[in-house]
Amino acid sequence: MTLFVGDLPPFFTAEGLQAVFSQLARVMDVRVVGNKLFGFVTLESEAAAAYVLETSDTQGIYAEGAPLRVSRAHDGTTEWQQVRPSLALTIRLCTPALMGICAQGVVGHFSYIKWHEQELI
Repeated sequence: MTLFVGDLPPFFTAEGLQAVFSQLARVMDVRVVGNKLFGFVTLESEAAAAYVLETSDTQGIYAEGAPLRVSRAHDGTTEWQQVRPSLALTIRLCTPALMGICAQGVVGHFSYIKWHEQELI
């Protein structure tokens, strides 16, 4: 299970990230993304990841005194592909003038709305 780790201190290394997370669980892989101040930590199991996420939520996880932002890493799919189909909506055949009206009644009921741009005949 891979976790996203954000808000890393500047110039933080993969070795430093491994040291932080090794105190909580068995670390299989660590990557720090250049100077972007984020990285990824792969843990040995779902249970280990759940423990680390719970620890992050309840106590915080820190690097050089700064709190880290820890969450499950996504696989690169877009947000609308990750949403359950029953909670996604594609609006088709709606003129630009009507888009606001179309969206007003449905925005609160769906977690993602995708506008399908298509010319009306």
